[in-house]
Amino acid sequence: MFGIDRKIFFLFLLFTTLLIALVWTREAWIDESWFAAYAVNFIRHGTIADLNMARFTDNLPHSFFFYAYALLQAPFYALFGEHLSVGRLITVFFALTGLYGIYLNFVFYLDLKRKEAMYWVWPVAFTYYYVIAATQIRPDLISVTLVLFALAAFHMWQKEQRYRWLFLTHTLFVYALLLHLQTAYALLAFWVYFVIYHYRKRDRGRILFYSLLPYLLVLLFFVTNTHFKENLHIFYDTLLGEHNRVENRSMLHSILVKIEEGQYLRAGVRAGILVLILCNFLRFVRLRGFKTALSNPFFVTAAGSFASWILAVNSIGSYHAVWLVPSFMVMSAVTARSGVRLLRLFNLLFFAILVAASLKFAFTNITENPLRQQRQEIKYLDTKYGLSHSTLFVQRDLMWFYRFGPNVTYRLHSSRRMPEFLVFRKSTHKKKRVYLSGDEPGIRLDGKDVPYRYIDETKHLLLYRRCTDDCR
Repeated sequence: MFGIDRKIFFLFLLFTTLLIALVWTREAWIDESWFAAYAVNFIRHGTIADLNMARFTDNLPHSFFFYAYALLQAPFYALFGEHLSVGRLITVFFALTGLYGIYLNFVFYLDLKRKEAMYWVWPVAFTYYYVIAATQIRPDLISVTLVLFALAAFHMWQKEQRYRWLFLTHTLFVYALLLHLQTAYALLAFWVYFVIYHYRKRDRGRILFYSLLPYLLVLLFFVTNTHFKENLHIFYDTLLGEHNRVENRSMLHSILVKIEEGQYLRAGVRAGILVLILCNFLRFVRLRGFKTALSNPFFVTAAGSFASWILAVNSIGSYHAVWLVPSFMVMSAVTARSGVRLLRLFNLLFFAILVAASLKFAFTNITENPLRQQRQEIKYLDTKYGLSHSTLFVQRDLMWFYRFGPNVTYRLHSSRRMPEFLVFRKSTHKKKRVYLSGDEPGIRLDGKDVPYRYIDETKHLLLYRRCTDDCR
């Protein structure tokens, strides 16, 4: 027993060290500053609004998509400073907590013994999707963790019939939904199960009261909010709008596109993952029996989260695929219990590939340390030209290095000022219409060509300065 505990502790220590190392080495990227900006603005000005960094529409800062995550981050930024590492460590905390949520659901719903469950946690945790989602400032993994604990609380309600557990279940579900709308698929699946198997109980009045109360409280807040209609529009557009329709943004659509483009290997990999997970779900039903499987709230919710990957994610390398964690747990249970050797072999091979991809990602970032390179290059340009004391445009992922300063802007098309300097990454500067040669080099700003001259560069960055002459 002592040996098993020591092995588990070693794996936990190794996993924690891996995540913390990535916190300080992973390159800063666009979504992290986007999500953090609202919490920073809340600390500085007492309101959750945009810091000139919204995406898609200026109304987006009023979405509940940001209220919940901003309020979660704000206390930590207030206590420890508005640093990239602080925001990432929040996600790491939930990732480590999520390991216990995975363990509980293995024991409560998938019938793994406690010792067995302790070991099966790690193939799921070390997968590429879990690791990349655990070391960035995004709410995806936090939502998955809350859903896992919601299901654990629901098990306690079924066991003890204490309504505080039922209230906690739906409170965790609704907060997970507020953190990320992809939760809606898992939540809908859970509610279908919940209504079918629990609505006919004699005390259904109390059941519905404690179940609906968290949703009603959230709805009351947004109904009284002046931006309620905007929130409804964003909710609809995110789930069913043009840019998120199944034919535009789904794994099924992605497979068809890859086939049309002649990328048969990429299409085959996507289809293979889909078919493998589906085979595991069907095997689980065969092992448990149809009625027993459908009366298992974890299995039904996992099917909903799998549907979210099929209908709302179009990349197999995306952090959004962290919603496959419940599906990976079903695969783990099938691998541990199924007598079909071929399926077990494919499952183990799949886990091995995902873990290898995770370790490769970690090794590359830890050895190359792109975050340190970014920081050094920014410091070089700032020291040489005094950028932090001038009006400045930077690409969104670089906002961290200027602490979201009032002199720094990201959205040129909505800015009424012409910044003195422009800082671009070399890999993307052409998209910003900066011309390196010709009579009128410049960037489009408020419908006009504002001339800027190239003045310096580093390994990864280009620096431009607004012209005061003819810019030739």
